[in-house]
Amino acid sequence: MDPIWGLLLLLVLFLSGLPVTYALGFSALFIMRFSTGMKWVTIGQQMMAGLNSFTILAVPLFLLAGKLMNKCGVTDRLFKFARAIVGWLPGGLG
Repeated sequence: MDPIWGLLLLLVLFLSGLPVTYALGFSALFIMRFSTGMKWVTIGQQMMAGLNSFTILAVPLFLLAGKLMNKCGVTDRLFKFARAIVGWLPGGLG
C-alpha cells in the first residue's frame, strides 16, 4: 500500500470534521493494518508496549507537578525569584 492512501485518508478525516487526535489515530491504525499486514492483536500489543516506558511516564507526572505547583502558588514565587535575579538583564523576565 502506498503512503499516499494514508495521507488521503487523513485529509478526508480532517475535512469531515473529525477531531485531529482521532483522525491521526484512525489513519495510523489504517496504515499499520493494511500496509504492514499486522493483525489487530499485534497492533494493540505494539501500542501497549510503546506506552510502557519510563520516558513517556515522565510527561504526565511533569504536568501533575506543574498543576500542583500552580495551585500552591509555588510558580509565582519561582517567577518572582527569577525576576529578581535576571529581570534587569536584557531579555530577562522583567
